[in-house]
Amino acid sequence: MTEDKKNTARVVAWRELKISNSFTLETSFFGYNDALNEGKPTHFSTTDLENIGKSLGESYFEYTLAMDALANELAANGGILKVNIP
Repeated sequence: MTEDKKNTARVVAWRELKISNSFTLETSFFGYNDALNEGKPTHFSTTDLENIGKSLGESYFEYTLAMDALANELAANGGILKVNIP
């Protein structure tokens, strides 16, 4: 780890609180370049922000399901992940 990363929120969360998974969501206050509109700058609409929130919530829900499944598999197999090859 480089010196400039030692005081980032994620590193501090791990070091002091033992939080192993943290995420950063970044966006622009302005908007985005609309590829469907010749790459012209476009402000976020209320609908855009609602869709971002919805997608974030859905992603977090799927992540929690995956983490629960992982924890269950580790518990069932004594801390070992089994390889499932079809």
